[in-house]
Amino acid sequence: MSVKHFILAVVGVVVLTIGIGLFCKSHFRDIGISGIRTLSDVKALDCQVGFVIDDEFVEGSLKNFSYENFDQAPIALIVSPTNKLRQYNQMNVQEVTVIKSIKGDVPEQSTIRVIHMGGVVHYDFGENKNNFTPIFADVMNLMQARNEYLIFLTPYDLNEYTGEADYDIVCMGAFNYFNLTTDGNGVVAKGTTGISCLADFEGAEFLTDTKEHYDTLLEMKHKVIERYLGER
Repeated sequence: MSVKHFILAVVGVVVLTIGIGLFCKSHFRDIGISGIRTLSDVKALDCQVGFVIDDEFVEGSLKNFSYENFDQAPIALIVSPTNKLRQYNQMNVQEVTVIKSIKGDVPEQSTIRVIHMGGVVHYDFGENKNNFTPIFADVMNLMQARNEYLIFLTPYDLNEYTGEADYDIVCMGAFNYFNLTTDGNGVVAKGTTGISCLADFEGAEFLTDTKEHYDTLLEMKHKVIERYLGER
């Protein structure tokens, strides 16, 4: 290949790269999810709420609730969030410090990452087509720093390959974890359409449509805590 042809090839690659970049910039929009590093970052996104707990959800949770998932979980811990979290597609990852090990061999005072499907997502279909506002796709709020939680876990399948201390959260119904520090402020959705912004639920443990539903879930929460930790 002559020098002239080589230079033309390099220029062609550069022009093509710039063209692809400009196309992506005009057709793909960054709505901020990839930049999430802390709870404050989530708050700054002004997320819409995808779901709230209603009659149907509560009835289903009560009817199908079982301790089996928690009983069979190989790991039970009391943890406190460090305020660090990431969001990968529809997978939420929060960093926590282990305060106490109830079951399993995770060392106390170690830092691990806990994973569950949900968190802050982007739905670009149906009624959310071309809606570039992030959506919070859980009915339980994110774990808050300076709070302690009872949590049930299984080791993440890829740990042996990644060398990370990651764990999947064992969930049941509305419950991903159990706040031992507070029951929240009981804020519920306003009106028949609910609150559309996650920030409006700040301080609430569950995202519910009525105080009655909130209190029902609190009652279930305390039964779980008493079962595994005794009276507190």
